[in-house]
Amino acid sequence: MKMNPVYRQETTAGSRSFKLPLVILIFNSILALVALLDMYSMISQVRQTAEIQYSSFLSLYVEFVMLLFLVPAMTAGSISGERERRTLNLLLTTQMTAGDVVIGKLAANLSTILLLIVSSFPILALVFIYGGI
Repeated sequence: MKMNPVYRQETTAGSRSFKLPLVILIFNSILALVALLDMYSMISQVRQTAEIQYSSFLSLYVEFVMLLFLVPAMTAGSISGERERRTLNLLLTTQMTAGDVVIGKLAANLSTILLLIVSSFPILALVFIYGGI
C-alpha cells in the first residue's frame, strides 16, 4: 500500500515538534480538571443527600465540545501554512493532485485528533467508577 507523502511528512514533522505534546498536555489537563471537580462535587452531594445523580457526569463529555473547536483550528492552518512558507507552489508542481495534498493534510490532522481522543480514555474511564455510562 502506498502512503500519501504529504501525510507521512506531516505526521513525522508534527510528532517531532513541541506543539503536539503541549496540546495533549493542555487538552488532558482541562479534561482532568473538569473530571476531578465533578467527582468532588459528586462526593459532597453524596455526603449531604446520600444519592448519586448520574446526570452530573455528562460534564465529562466536555471533551467533544473542546474537539469541536480544536479540529477546525488545527486543520484550517495546514494549507495556509504552506502558502506562508512559500512551499505550496512547489508542492503543487509534483505529480500529486491538489486533492491528494488536501487529503494528506486532513488525514494528518485527523490522526492527531485521534491521538487526543485515545489519550483521554483514562480520564473518561472515571465515569465508570460511579456506574455512569
